[in-house]
Amino acid sequence: MRNYIKNHWLGTTITLIVILFIAEFFLILYAPHQDENGRGFSICTQKMIEDVYNCNQKTWCVFKAVSKNYICYNKVIYKGFKNWLIGDSKTPWSEYYYSETAQEITPELEEFYKENPNIAEQMELLKQQNLELEKIYNENK
Repeated sequence: MRNYIKNHWLGTTITLIVILFIAEFFLILYAPHQDENGRGFSICTQKMIEDVYNCNQKTWCVFKAVSKNYICYNKVIYKGFKNWLIGDSKTPWSEYYYSETAQEITPELEEFYKENPNIAEQMELLKQQNLELEKIYNENK
């Protein structure tokens, strides 16, 4: 065994790192990323969405935002593992694997939906108007 480690330490280390990276990738992929209560990866995902939106299509800025997001994901995983070790969580993944809570439809919200039955069309119209305003703004710079 000692000879094996002596001769193959680099390949073994790289293999372990790749296996951990792939496991983490699938862990993050299948976890919920939207939550009303802001649990798990939802905070990281929301922050990344804001950062990428503020990048204005600059490649390096988007790369930095995604990298920061990956660091945030690692912090969430570490926090879950730490809470499990000290006994605050039942499992290491309970911090980011949970049943999502749906927003309750209140009477006020139901009334709003009745008054505005075509919200998707209105949002699409607002997006088009926003693009037109940005175009006018960029022309006047």
